[in-house]
Amino acid sequence: MLIIAKSFKDKTYGMPFFAIYLNLAWEFTFCFIYPPENFLIARIIFLIWLILDLVILCIFFKYGYKEFKCKDLIDKKIFYTFSIIAIIF
Repeated sequence: MLIIAKSFKDKTYGMPFFAIYLNLAWEFTFCFIYPPENFLIARIIFLIWLILDLVILCIFFKYGYKEFKCKDLIDKKIFYTFSIIAIIF
């Protein structure tokens, strides 16, 4: 939650590119693919973390290209396409 608050305050994304996607993969995996069987509270916690990670991802899409160093080499369409492909993988 602190990353989200700081990101909106500073108008930049607060987590590195690959860390966002690894967090999403981790939370999605343990929320939907391999959920804890007898622990409803753990499933709820994984779901809450997944939602927070999705908010961080939205912040990345909002401010990521603005902070991108190689804007002269890659335009917005390629940047967002690569980002979406990274999420899928």
